[in-house]
Amino acid sequence: LEEMDAMGIDVAALSVMPRLFYYFAEPDLGAEAAAILNDSISEACRAYPERLVPMGNVPMQEIGLAIAELERGVKEYGFTAVEIGASVNGRNYDEPEFDAFFQRAAELDVLIFVHPSSPPGADRLPRYYAQNTIGFPVETAICAASLIFGGVFARYPNIKVCLAHGGGVTPSLVGRWDHGWEARAEASQAIEQPPSEYFKSLYFDDLVHSDQ
Repeated sequence: LEEMDAMGIDVAALSVMPRLFYYFAEPDLGAEAAAILNDSISEACRAYPERLVPMGNVPMQEIGLAIAELERGVKEYGFTAVEIGASVNGRNYDEPEFDAFFQRAAELDVLIFVHPSSPPGADRLPRYYAQNTIGFPVETAICAASLIFGGVFARYPNIKVCLAHGGGVTPSLVGRWDHGWEARAEASQAIEQPPSEYFKSLYFDDLVHSDQ
């Protein structure tokens, strides 16, 4: 709280760092870890309700368990947001298995905050801290593309998704995505409008380390 005061921050959303997603764990263990984290997050926020709001964690490696923990967080703790990784064990969110989660999040009006956790091409980014400065922003864009081109926003237009780090490289690619949608049949199979229309539905944080 002292650090928040020093930075002029009135309210913060309390969430976990990506290493604590535990998507690598067996589903039941992942669900247990998520529940422990959510209990602790809620407890901390209840102590300072005017300064901290909870952002839950869900075991995305098993969607049934993820939905159950999402519903528990909303019912027991009043969660209005959850944090998920930009991918789950190498799988993107245009896979049918994830649809039920996004549908339930939309029904519960819960914001989904997407944070990169497993950057692509890590073997080509061993130097210069590039796994973080390049890999994570690219993974965020892959996630956004899977949600847009996969039709998630088209199916659930009320869904709230916020992308970390200003959306990574997503904003600079929207024009290219529109061109691909117009020029290639495989890019327009799941959406009837150009990607830029669905891009308007996204939210972004402003952690880009540049005032401009």
